[in-house]
Amino acid sequence: MKKEYMMYAMTLGLIGDAINEMIDAVEVKSPEGVKRAAKLFSSVATTMKEETPPDIFAIEHQELVEAFTLWNVANKQATAMRSENIVEAASAALNKHEGFLVIIMDRIYEKLRN
Repeated sequence: MKKEYMMYAMTLGLIGDAINEMIDAVEVKSPEGVKRAAKLFSSVATTMKEETPPDIFAIEHQELVEAFTLWNVANKQATAMRSENIVEAASAALNKHEGFLVIIMDRIYEKLRN
């Protein structure tokens, strides 16, 4: 596999880590965890925007940046809520955006395998 593909796959790992952190925070109903995850999301969103993917992934990367940005906005809105509503709002954002991100990432991983 080309080195540039491997480096891009490592960047995708950051997204997976961010998704897992949000899932964990929502599952344990932790407002503090949601706030931590939202900060991670912001960092990952910036990294994704700055990333120049290999040409073969350009379309999927743009879709991924857009989807991740929308989820990041939803997470920021969640963390701006009163403490008792943060987890519920983050859970709703997770349910709305996670599936789309996973579909895009699956298409990228399929290209990586081929």
